[in-house]
Amino acid sequence: MKAKLMGVAIRAVVTMAFGVSMVSAETAIVAKLDQKPGPAYQMIQGKLAQIDGNTYVVEQAVDNYRGETVTEEVRVYVGKETKRLTGNKKVGDKIRGEVTKGGFANAIQ
Repeated sequence: MKAKLMGVAIRAVVTMAFGVSMVSAETAIVAKLDQKPGPAYQMIQGKLAQIDGNTYVVEQAVDNYRGETVTEEVRVYVGKETKRLTGNKKVGDKIRGEVTKGGFANAIQ
């Protein structure tokens, strides 16, 4: 009986620890955007869906391997060093930008 109870307790502790690590991993992914310019990695293009401080959320449409168009959200960090070619943006604007591998927007227009 004690062994069975001990096994249940260990499973509960492991489950709680795993759940906590999942939450902290998600937080780390969001907070992991570069905050300095660097080499260009990709161009993004879409509608500015949300502005959260210095983080812009851009909804961009891409074609998947079957040729279907799907919408994905891309988070980019926009800092003082970001070149704003056509001024400041607001939610709902069309946006195009050059982004580093770590998510810093080198330039937006």
